[in-house]
Amino acid sequence: MTEKGTKDQKTVRWSIRWKLMAIITLLVFALVAILSYTQISSQKKILEMELNERIALMRANLVERGKSFIINLSQQIENDLAAFNLSGVMQTLKESAESNREIKYTILMDSSGVVFMDTHRPDLIQTRLTGERDRRALDQSKVTVITYREGDESIIEIVNPLQISTEPWGVLRLIYTLKLLEDEIEISRKQIRQEIKGMIYRSIVTSLIFLGGCLLLVFILSTRFSKPLIRLTESARKLSKGDFSISSDIQIRSRDEIGVLGASFVEMSKDLEGSYKRLEEYSNRYRALFEYSPTSLWEEDFSAVKLYVDGLREKGIQDFRAYFNDHPEELGHCTGMIKILDVNESTLKLYEADNKEALAQSLDKILTDESHEILKEQVLAIAEGKAFEIQCINRTLTGRKITVLMKASIPPGYEETWAKVLISVHDLSERMRAVFLKDMFGRYLSEEVTNTLLENPDLVNLGGEKRSVTIMMSDLRGFTALAERLEPEEVVQILNTYFEIMVEVLLKYNATINEIIGDALLVIFGAPQKMPDRAERAIACAIEMQNAMVRVNEENRLQGLPEIEMGIGLNEDEVIVGNIGSSKRSKYGVVGSGVNMTSRIESYSVGGQILISDSVRHRAGDILRIDEQREVIPKGADAPVKIYEVGGIGAPYNLALEEKEPPLIALGRRVPLLYTALDGKDVGKAQLKGLVSRLSKKGAEIQLKEPLKPLTNIRMNLGDVPEELASRDFYGKVIECTGRDDHRYMVRFTSTSPEVSAYFQALRQYGAKGMPTENA
Repeated sequence: MTEKGTKDQKTVRWSIRWKLMAIITLLVFALVAILSYTQISSQKKILEMELNERIALMRANLVERGKSFIINLSQQIENDLAAFNLSGVMQTLKESAESNREIKYTILMDSSGVVFMDTHRPDLIQTRLTGERDRRALDQSKVTVITYREGDESIIEIVNPLQISTEPWGVLRLIYTLKLLEDEIEISRKQIRQEIKGMIYRSIVTSLIFLGGCLLLVFILSTRFSKPLIRLTESARKLSKGDFSISSDIQIRSRDEIGVLGASFVEMSKDLEGSYKRLEEYSNRYRALFEYSPTSLWEEDFSAVKLYVDGLREKGIQDFRAYFNDHPEELGHCTGMIKILDVNESTLKLYEADNKEALAQSLDKILTDESHEILKEQVLAIAEGKAFEIQCINRTLTGRKITVLMKASIPPGYEETWAKVLISVHDLSERMRAVFLKDMFGRYLSEEVTNTLLENPDLVNLGGEKRSVTIMMSDLRGFTALAERLEPEEVVQILNTYFEIMVEVLLKYNATINEIIGDALLVIFGAPQKMPDRAERAIACAIEMQNAMVRVNEENRLQGLPEIEMGIGLNEDEVIVGNIGSSKRSKYGVVGSGVNMTSRIESYSVGGQILISDSVRHRAGDILRIDEQREVIPKGADAPVKIYEVGGIGAPYNLALEEKEPPLIALGRRVPLLYTALDGKDVGKAQLKGLVSRLSKKGAEIQLKEPLKPLTNIRMNLGDVPEELASRDFYGKVIECTGRDDHRYMVRFTSTSPEVSAYFQALRQYGAKGMPTENA
């Protein structure tokens, strides 16, 4: 709105007078609001600080009372546990929980996590807790306070370790509820909110009085400044229509900002006149750049489409995609409205056209069925005012398919009419081939090997060649039996952790991962990239993989999952390598008897062990540390084969196996044993007796009735134990003979159940002291 009597009255909607009033009013209002907010916030902060200090003191008192209480209670429980007075322990905990309103519940659990008392959930008694809070409680070595939320309730947990004599027994956990404390805090918070409401009301009244006076002053000032600006508005309208003679309309009567603005308008009219001339020159330059650009460029006219879209908007249609989905024939009609204005020389080369007319008349020849749909998406994108960029397949005029990246944009000055839309087309055919190769090999090969394939594309063609390579086979020991005891999610989690770390090591040594078979890895060194030091590199990689199992098991322990072990076998042989399969589906692989021999060698290994063939040892040379060698007769072999256990490798790798074999502990009394020799995958019928004399975490020394050959696999059961434990099978491999006269052998465990592992752990802890086996 303008002043009455001016010719701008019908065109100026909001006068500067009202805008100034609105802006200054908002500024004053903001200033008053900020001052009020600052005052209120300061007062609120003081009140909240007092409340927080009170809360902190109340919490501290609760914690101190809890610590004192749990220490006294722990002493009483330790005395009852030492006297095997379990009923007294239960009664004490129950009375303590019932007599204290602040105690929500108590938990008593031994060092293995087994619950002896849970006043909140009695059904968890004799259950082993493995949650993060439970493991954290077991890790405490002194009185510890833990705060967390349980549902919608704040909880303080006080944990105290229990000891019987000098041995740790478990932990006592007291869980305190903060509900009583929070109720009292909420009352104080309500009082603070009431005080703040009163301050806000007083601030609003004061602000309104102050704003009224400011509005009156702003109205007087804004009226004075709005009149000259109205005259400048008319001059600006003429200037927008190309009338640069506005100097006669603008009279400069002051030297303030309004006068400077009028003088600037006069100068601007002269500058714009020169700019129009330069714009014509720039247009000529654009034509030259367009014509000789190395990128394929199209100029298209979408003005008819713009009129059509505007007509739809007038009908109330806003969602063009939904409309065209319901009326596909309308979209086809809209596509036909597009006109090709011009194409450049790069477009003629890309689409193999002789001249521009031939290309424009043969547009249907270059579009595939997919491209027709993409042309529709282009119309939709421009109609919705969005940027358009898409990858698609086109054809040249000779019929050759090309992959292109198409982009559409509206040049400046044509946003309202769409009379010119610039389309750029980039040839992606060669780039797509490189992306395909990286996608095909990138998950199995290192970046160095993948780059070699990109530089030599003939390597990925179907076919193969004979080549000497070093083959690696790795496998998890006893994983099949372990997987049967775990949930599927846990099995997948173990494998994902294992493969993530192992693949990282393999790619570091430029290995080619040929196959992942269940929990096994088949890897080759020396193909597709030739590798003169393949044997040494493979051995160094195997050692680092075994050492990396420490990281794997650390991750498993953090997730509450069992530890695993891996065996590795290496073999050097001439095999056929290449891209094997059909034109539709193929895989880079290896074929030959050397692969089978590698699998046989790996089958003789135990967890943490690396076995190599004589061919690998011979090629690697004297830099290896050989810990042991033996002769075996693998399945299908005509003569004995030498295999070697590797413990380390010298320069330039300087690696050695880090994890040592745990020491054997002599038992106070030998443990009866039943065993059955396994021949390959066939279980023998005879079950013989034996004795366990020494025991470690991963193996045992046993005395048998009959002699066994080294590397024989045996199935075992414990004797003279409860039936539930005796029925648990566990497996091992005979490593060496430690006494021929009494048939004593060193056995390495390959698979044990949790019950047997727990029993052996008790024997290792108490057996050396002469503790009776039956009570272990």
